[in-house]
Amino acid sequence: MKSYFDVVGSGEGISGLIACVLLAHKGFSCLWADTGNDADLDHARKGIPLLISSEFWDRGIRPLLSSMDTTLPGALKPRAIGKIQAIVPGRRFDVGPAPVNGYSQAHRKNTERYLHLMEKTMTRPGVLLRASSRTVPEVEPWQKDQITALCRTGKPNYLSYLRWSALLTGLYSLDFTTAKHALGAYLSHNRGHYLRAEKADLTVENNTAVGLSLGNVKVRSRYCISDESPVKQSRAGGFIFYGTCVVDEHVIPVGMGDMVIAPPPEDMHFPLVLLLERRDGKGIVSVTAKVPVGGMLTSHTELLSWASGMIYKRLKQVMPFLEHYLIGFDVVDPFIENSIRPWFQYADEVRVPWYVSGKRYMRNGNRVFICNSMKYGWLDMEGEILWGICMANAILKDLNRSDLIAARMMAQASRV
Repeated sequence: MKSYFDVVGSGEGISGLIACVLLAHKGFSCLWADTGNDADLDHARKGIPLLISSEFWDRGIRPLLSSMDTTLPGALKPRAIGKIQAIVPGRRFDVGPAPVNGYSQAHRKNTERYLHLMEKTMTRPGVLLRASSRTVPEVEPWQKDQITALCRTGKPNYLSYLRWSALLTGLYSLDFTTAKHALGAYLSHNRGHYLRAEKADLTVENNTAVGLSLGNVKVRSRYCISDESPVKQSRAGGFIFYGTCVVDEHVIPVGMGDMVIAPPPEDMHFPLVLLLERRDGKGIVSVTAKVPVGGMLTSHTELLSWASGMIYKRLKQVMPFLEHYLIGFDVVDPFIENSIRPWFQYADEVRVPWYVSGKRYMRNGNRVFICNSMKYGWLDMEGEILWGICMANAILKDLNRSDLIAARMMAQASRV
């Protein structure tokens, strides 16, 4: 491994990795150290779904990745989600992909607005920050549950609403581990290096970051990408629960959709996102939910055990006879050294001070760029992808380069 790179970074998520991949395509030498290298954790995270709207993928991300390597989009293995459903007391009903229940035209208009914002934000990060303060239209309770479940913050906003509309027109699910490995492989073959590290720390000299320390190995660089903790201890929030329930296919209710948003379990505040995949006579249900910290349970082990129990109870209500046909229920441990792992954290609310520009929102010093899942947490997975693009463009702008990274999603659509 070289001792000097143009850009170095570390973390568990994918925004920094995406930035490195994009910059490597531009000719930069980049190093990314994946700090989520625990073997058991890595195996468990193979079930973590990353949801992305089909319009954002087909008109934005897939063409962008294809321009770098035509095989890269396929290597990420996007899986199309067919039927989207909501559950309210007493019934389960279809809500997407549109057209369903006469909402198709409204969802289409919101999707165009969403793509327009995403396109502009790639090169002008402040656009999304300003749009985040717009008023959310009135929605029905089940719709509010869906919007809340599909964002990474406790309190969704206008951007979360637009993304929900886009998801209802169609969506894909990417596997977290598969996506990271595919991007890492591309980086390693294109002027970069992707490695797994138990720990990676910024090297600082005279209050300036100059590289990365990987145990006894020190690597110097011109720019650094830091996996800063997105949630401070004093802020409300908690962790994202990820679990995988494997059952005999016969226990899956007739007509159950590929994605179901279920009401919150007892004593929990946030709805569940259930993704169903049928494979080899089994039903594989991926479960995602936000779990607040605090309250009576102070031990993280107790909190995770309690959340697992509450979620399992809700699953038994969604899938009757589950306990008789259960093959396995695995839960990803989101804790390390008695604290929440950075990528698994969520904030109750992400507020952007009015005086903070897009440039300042991204930086933590002259040569350090912040990569965390909460900066654009209103958009969940798509926010991470967008954040990675914005970081890459910020470095290009700092060098006065004009070949910024952009996806022309609105080229063949009327602007709204």
